[in-house]
Amino acid sequence: MQLIGTRLGILAGLSVATLFGAGLAAATPALQLSQTTGVSAGQTISATVDGLGAGLGSVAVGQCKAQVAGPADCNLAGSLLGKADEQGRWQPNGGSGAITLVGSIGGVDCAASAGACIIAVTSLNDPTNILLATPLTFG
Repeated sequence: MQLIGTRLGILAGLSVATLFGAGLAAATPALQLSQTTGVSAGQTISATVDGLGAGLGSVAVGQCKAQVAGPADCNLAGSLLGKADEQGRWQPNGGSGAITLVGSIGGVDCAASAGACIIAVTSLNDPTNILLATPLTFG
């Protein structure tokens, strides 16, 4: 009889954890861009990022070639720096999430094929870890 009571107690505990723990789970990070297809060099697109760790500092958003191995693989001059607020929403320094696209990065022609260039999100606390990336299609 005690075994049944123990099993019911465990089941009840897991049910409560499932019901109430679901609201506490962190949001899945998401990158939203105003346009990803039919873009062109010189065009400005807007970016928003949600679901980051609360208070995550030094978050960079910018255009890179698809295979990022180092700083030369991104348009650093056109990248935006900011931080995540307490809700995990990226707050760009200066308040604008506008990114002006370039035609080539690190020897890659962004218009050569769909996805040759991306908009990437990383934290400068761990810059080799790309948190989010969305491919761009020029043309």
